Formats: sequence, C-alpha cells, structure tokens
Amino acid sequence: MDETKIVFDWYLDQNLVHWWDGDQLICCCKHLTSYIKDTIRYFFPESRVEYCLIATQEIDAVLDFIKKEKSVDEL
Repeated sequence: MDETKIVFDWYLDQNLVHWWDGDQLICCCKHLTSYIKDTIRYFFPESRVEYCLIATQEIDAVLDFIKKEKSVDEL
C-alpha cells in the first residue's frame, strides 16, 4: 500500500487493504462505495481491479497488524 500516493490514513478510514496478484489489484474492504472505486480508479487508471468484501473482524485484524508494522518501520 506504500507504493501509492494515497495517504495511509485513508486506508484506515475506508477500512481497505489492497495488494497485487500478478497484474491485477485486489482490494478488500468492509463497505464498497463509489468513493472507494473512484479513488482506486484515479490512482490505478490502467489496472484491472477486483473488489471483495471482508468481514469487520478480519479487516480490523489486518489493519491493526499493518498499523503496528508501519509504526515499527517509522522508528
């Protein structure tokens, strides 16, 4: 997620994570909104994107882990 110009807090606010699977961008979030789709389309205009919904408990655990890793990297 650090490879984009999207501010990290945006991911937290949107409850969204993404990663590359070959040439396809996989985006998982709690709630898929047009705002999320538009933002992803803006930052990844040429990419194939697959969206998936993820349970609250799952995304919270993933985002908590990423926040901890990011805070360690910033030390």
